[in-house]
Amino acid sequence: MEQALLKRMENEYVPLGEWGSPNIFRRQIQLALEQRQPALVDEALRAKPSQFTEEEWQDLRERMNIAELGDAPLPNSRSRTQAEANALLAKRIELSPSVIDDYVGVYKSVGFRPLEFFRKGEGLWVKNANDPVSPGGEAIAVAENQFELFPLKGYRYRFIERDAQEYDLEATDGQLVRYYRRIDDE
Repeated sequence: MEQALLKRMENEYVPLGEWGSPNIFRRQIQLALEQRQPALVDEALRAKPSQFTEEEWQDLRERMNIAELGDAPLPNSRSRTQAEANALLAKRIELSPSVIDDYVGVYKSVGFRPLEFFRKGEGLWVKNANDPVSPGGEAIAVAENQFELFPLKGYRYRFIERDAQEYDLEATDGQLVRYYRRIDDE
C-alpha cells in the first residue's frame, strides 16, 4: 500500500502526510518539495520529524530557502499589491445572477478541503466549506466561467460542465492544479 500511495504521489498531487517507513517519508518530502506543496513549508517550520537526521532536516530547510527563519512564521506573500488589485479589478466582467447561481455549491476533491461557493450580494464568494466562521474571499469574474480570488493572488477557479469530465471545478493556487467535483447536486 505504501508503494501504491508513493507511486500516486509521483504522478499527481497528493498532500504531504507522515505515513510510511522512514525511506518512504523521505521520498514524500522530496516529491512535496518538487511539487512546491505549501504544506511542506508549514512542516519545515515545525520540529524535525523523527524520520530525518538533523543534517537531512537542515539540508531540506536550506533547499527551501527557509533555514534562516528558524521557527518564525512566514510572511504573507499572497497579498496583492495595490497595482495588482487594480489590474484584477480592471479585468472584472459582470455576470448575470443566473450564471453566478449556476456556480453556487460545495465542491470536493480527494485530499483537499472542500470549497463552498456562495452568493454575497451580486458577487460570487468562496470559502473553506468546513469552516463555518470563515468570511471567505470574493471570486472576481474574469471570464464567464473563470474567477480569481480577491484580495489574495494566485488563486484561480475555472468551472467546467460535467459532460465528459469527472470534475466540475479546476482550481489552482498558482503552483498546483486541483480538480473538484460538485457534491451538493448529486
